[in-house]
Amino acid sequence: MPVDSGLQYALIGGRVDSRRHRAALLGWSGQDFSDNAVPFDTVEGRLGDAIFADNGTDNRGYLTTLDVDSSSGKAVLARMLWGDLCLFFGSDITSVDFDTAEALEVAPVANCITGLAADQADRFAYLTIGPIFGFPRLFPEGRYQTVDQQTLRASNLSGLGARSPLFPVVDPVNRLLLVGFAAKDDYTEDNNAMSAVGVFSAKSGNQVALIPGFNFLAQVFSSNGLVGNERGIQVDPSTRTGWTYGPGGVQVQQFHY
Repeated sequence: MPVDSGLQYALIGGRVDSRRHRAALLGWSGQDFSDNAVPFDTVEGRLGDAIFADNGTDNRGYLTTLDVDSSSGKAVLARMLWGDLCLFFGSDITSVDFDTAEALEVAPVANCITGLAADQADRFAYLTIGPIFGFPRLFPEGRYQTVDQQTLRASNLSGLGARSPLFPVVDPVNRLLLVGFAAKDDYTEDNNAMSAVGVFSAKSGNQVALIPGFNFLAQVFSSNGLVGNERGIQVDPSTRTGWTYGPGGVQVQQFHY
């Protein structure tokens, strides 16, 4: 169905909640530029009433990414910025309950969010922290922090052991967090350096594996500044199989983790 960005919403991103036959859309209002979580009934094919997400802030049109926790149906929204200018702008996070039509007050988190993944257990959200690229080092150190979905209280930052993290996703069955990286930590020494996918324990944060042989540069340097909204890595927990972008972003690359 058409959505008028001037009269309704400029749609920034979305996630499908297959359990509830509902999609959660992040939309900037065409009337006042406010951030809103908009439910979409995938059976009826219609939009529901928008839920104002800017509680506790005067900022408008600044939330840029979201994820849905399928265990609760709630959406987690945050401000994602990829370039190194993110160092000069604060970031916030909030949670929206579609059943009660309420949003928590936004809470501060670390600058330079590059991706967001809910744990699918209504407990934590994982934020990958960059920036995704910057100077003088092209690919900055990748870090992450967790946020309590109930209180929005954020943990301290922890290292991920590679560079420029993107496309985080949680495997709730095997309790793993998968994160793409533009480069491994040795990219300044390895003439054949490529991108990688890291596999981490969702409980401890310890790295389980670092899988090389990917190429995320087309996504990192895309002209679409919100490419991080895309579900860049998708997983099948039953077979521990993943799919992501192939070189140039024109193919699908399958891998096992």
